Amino acid sequence: MTELRHTPIPRALHSPDLLLSGEGTRVMVTALAACGLGLTNQDLVAVGVALAV
Repeated sequence: MTELRHTPIPRALHSPDLLLSGEGTRVMVTALAACGLGLTNQDLVAVGVALAV
């Protein structure tokens, strides 16, 4: 019988799944903070900062 061949995958060729080009947890926390800032302050400056983030 033939033996299975083991081919290593270099880390440089493997990237984790990203959410909006960033790590999933950090992107979600940043989006939650931006939405919370815009909703709780409810003025134009806060909404502008939330949209900029």
